[in-house]
Formats: sequence, structure tokens, C-alpha cells
Amino acid sequence: MLLGEPAPREPAEASFAKLLSQLGEAWPVLLTGSLFCAVVSAVLGFVTTLLVWRVLTVRRWRRRPAAREEG
Repeated sequence: MLLGEPAPREPAEASFAKLLSQLGEAWPVLLTGSLFCAVVSAVLGFVTTLLVWRVLTVRRWRRRPAAREEG
């Protein structure tokens, strides 16, 4: 979909030699899809980590004066 190529057809017979021959044609599509998934996952993980860290830090910062008064 990212490269604008049509979807592959189902093979009439399944064999290891057929799989290897199709892999030779499909490697650009596999590589592009893998890189796309890696980038999206990395960005989502980074943003999620930043948000969780921010929420936890703000909670701790708000509880800080109460802890000083008790201690």
C-alpha cells in the first residue's frame, strides 16, 4: 500500500522453492513495511514514555509540599 503496488495473488501450490522465488520479488515491500512499522512504533513508544514520565513527575511534585509538612 505504501509503495502503490497491487496485492500479491495466492499461489496455486505451496512449496519452499516457490516461497524463495517470491521472496526475491517481495523484499522491497517487506523492507518498506518493516521500516514503516519500526518508525511508527518508535514514535508511539517515545511519546507514551514522555507522557507517562510527565504525569508521574507532576503527581510527585504536587505531593511534595504535603510530605514536607508531615515530615
